[in-house]
Amino acid sequence: MAPISGKSEAVVLRTFDLRERDLIVVLLTRSAGKLRGVARGARGGRVRRFGGVFLPATLVQLDWFDNRRGELVRIDECTIVRSWFSEVSASLDLSLVHSYFLELADGFTEPQDPNDDLYRLLRLSLEQACNAGERLVTVRRYFEFWLLRLSGLFPEDDSCASCGGGLGRTVWLHPAEGFRCGNCHQSLPGGYRREGVLLDRLRVFAGRGLEQVLGESDEQLLKLDARLEKPLVGCLQHHLGREIRSLAAFAALN
Repeated sequence: MAPISGKSEAVVLRTFDLRERDLIVVLLTRSAGKLRGVARGARGGRVRRFGGVFLPATLVQLDWFDNRRGELVRIDECTIVRSWFSEVSASLDLSLVHSYFLELADGFTEPQDPNDDLYRLLRLSLEQACNAGERLVTVRRYFEFWLLRLSGLFPEDDSCASCGGGLGRTVWLHPAEGFRCGNCHQSLPGGYRREGVLLDRLRVFAGRGLEQVLGESDEQLLKLDARLEKPLVGCLQHHLGREIRSLAAFAALN
């Protein structure tokens, strides 16, 4: 295959040291999906070629070159578009939420598989988290819901996955099977019992933008969002196939 070069806006997901002065950088790009690239001279020495551009959760403009000989591309140029460093360094809660979003975005994306909607969800959630204050829990729930929906993993919520009938005011959410009505859930042990009011909250997430959802948040809605953590995180961990490492930090903080 002929080598290719590309340009794209991207979010830095994580980095690894490579030899004495280089970095391996994992980025979610808007145009090319997830990329793993080598940044020569990005660490060590008196002069670092890229400065602090590769801090996780930094929004950058990226130029890369792919010689099609391996999994790593070569990062030629990278400049900062938006850094959330000042906000994140001032708030441990915000730092943990940003790390959580990055871990999930990394885990739910395949290399070089573009998903513009998922990219825009990540960028929006990183930005809105910085302004959410006590509504940070709502940003988390919105991100979790839409990550599952955009990945094609979150089940539809308008009918029972077993009998096809309507859902009542109490439903069961099974990570692998979808929503089940009160009559059918006994044939599939496990799952999460949720009242209709929580299902209604998910429908609000499905039909409104994040800024609109945050604008309508009040104390009662924040309590609903907190109660959605177990089923949404359960679905995420089921489809990810492992524990979400960032959750340990949340548990230690609380």
